Amino acid sequence: MKKELFTMLTVLLFSACKNQYNIKDNTALPEYMEIVNGQTTISDSSIVCELSLKELPTHLRFNSDGLKDNAREYEWGVYFDNNNDGNYDLCLSVSNWKGEKEKQKEGEILKYTQTNIWKIEGKGGSNIGYIESKIKGDKIILTALLGANELNEISSSSKIKYQTFYNSGTETYKDSLIIEN
Repeated sequence: MKKELFTMLTVLLFSACKNQYNIKDNTALPEYMEIVNGQTTISDSSIVCELSLKELPTHLRFNSDGLKDNAREYEWGVYFDNNNDGNYDLCLSVSNWKGEKEKQKEGEILKYTQTNIWKIEGKGGSNIGYIESKIKGDKIILTALLGANELNEISSSSKIKYQTFYNSGTETYKDSLIIEN
């Protein structure tokens, strides 16, 4: 696929479809999971995604007691459907998976999370690289360097989904902001 260069793709709420829910019932999302806005900038050398949240604390609790081992607990991610076939191809994310027999702890978000590029395949995916991440106020900023990889397939016509996910072991929350160009 021919790579299309462009300097900025700005995501505006009025052009998006927003979904938020608690999978068990319809209670409110935790504020650190509620997406306010998303922005993606693609240059000839990198992709920078900003995920703006209602409120992002400096510390969270990780490895909730009610969560099973090897379960995904948190995710702040940006998904790309490069060929607009309705299936997302790549994801840049900050996430936490509870390891086997890990005890509950509290700490800074970026200290207890991993930052990855995921190639999505069916209902699963494989880690194909790592990204830089930082927190600035209520924003999580993800930066991936372009190279000889699948990221080069992302273009201005790619469908983008900003998504958050939280699983406490007893409740699961998701929020998403979908951009169709």
